[in-house]
Amino acid sequence: MRSLSSFVLALLCITFAWTQQPVKVPVGKQPLAVFAVQGKIHVFCGRVDQNFNGEQDAEDTPPSWWILNPSSETVEQNIELPWTALGFPARLAIDSINNKVYLPASDSILIYDLASQQKIGAIGTGEAIRSVSIDIPSQTLFFCASGFQTTSTVYMHNLTTGARQAVFATDTIAYLQTALPVRLRNGDSVLVLLFEGTFGQTDSRLVLLFEDHVTILPIGGLGNHIAAFGDTVIVTMNGSHQIHLVDLRTESIVQTIATGTDGYNGPRESLLWDHYIVTSTYNSDVRFFDLSSGELRYTLDPQGKPEGFAIASGKLWIANAFIAGSYDPDSTISILPLPTTGISPSHGETLASLPVRISFDPTTNRIRFSADAPLHIQQIRINTLEGRTLLLQSDVALSPSGREFTLPPTASTTVYCSVQMKGRSFTLVLPLIR
Repeated sequence: MRSLSSFVLALLCITFAWTQQPVKVPVGKQPLAVFAVQGKIHVFCGRVDQNFNGEQDAEDTPPSWWILNPSSETVEQNIELPWTALGFPARLAIDSINNKVYLPASDSILIYDLASQQKIGAIGTGEAIRSVSIDIPSQTLFFCASGFQTTSTVYMHNLTTGARQAVFATDTIAYLQTALPVRLRNGDSVLVLLFEGTFGQTDSRLVLLFEDHVTILPIGGLGNHIAAFGDTVIVTMNGSHQIHLVDLRTESIVQTIATGTDGYNGPRESLLWDHYIVTSTYNSDVRFFDLSSGELRYTLDPQGKPEGFAIASGKLWIANAFIAGSYDPDSTISILPLPTTGISPSHGETLASLPVRISFDPTTNRIRFSADAPLHIQQIRINTLEGRTLLLQSDVALSPSGREFTLPPTASTTVYCSVQMKGRSFTLVLPLIR
């Protein structure tokens, strides 16, 4: 007879196809990027150039920006954007603290108010900008100028002083897409550059630009998206059908996950949620990979071909760039409940094995720790995935009645929680369900 433990292990290896029908919200043509910011869902749609001549003709559709209410799942407001704004894929920057949106354009960076959608300024660049990102604490923009067979340059622009300088340039690595500033837990900073590479080749590169040195990592074919959590970067490889986890401390790839896609149906973007890496694919689905084992756990059907997505209010908000199974532009956002809810640990722990109970109240922004028996905690630390410390408490005495702490305002929907005790410590990946 099989033991109970082997039965449980067998269950853990099952992949579930989540069959719930999505709620579909009509937006502009070809939605590409979704952000959950300050209690709203922001959707950015790309331009649709019917004859690919680069000019806006009568039959073309310009880019647009839509704001959705997550409670009613309806559109609250939207605007049409200039023809040259955004690109494909859409790589823009949102400053949630100062309520600004920065959009790459043909010869400038356009600045909009996050709430009113009013254009409030522009930064001239003199050349076409592929992407823009921001380090909010230092108020520094990083933007990329590149072409298929031209020199790629990354610029750093201080929003306070207006000072600008090129921080990296190359004509030997193919097609710079994104520059992502990351602050490490030890206080160091690194600028992570994604070079897509050449179609059909395996010349994609990840460049790690530190203050005193540069590391270049070969990563495969057609890198499409990067996202940081803590000291790790998730790299989504559209051409080689992989997800890499890159440790910025060791400057190396520490895990590679095969996405199970092939051909032109490769992965597009990835984020961390709970103890899963969530990945959109052109196979017209969204896949959940276990962070520890890399195994595929769940597959969701958005009834479209997804590009970007966001996680908010316990749901997945998915931009359907194309109609499922085709490359005709879609014009919907799919909303699906997450396949699991609650707080789950990473790195092989189970909730039942932990001596500490943790709960989060989104209405008060308070997090509660308790224990079945009196317990001394040496330190509790909660960080955002970008490395910002939200809570640091030492010498905490726990009991069944528990201790509560108020977290400062944050746009993060997922955080790291590290708990240190005598003889044992563990780290949880906590979704702050709102």
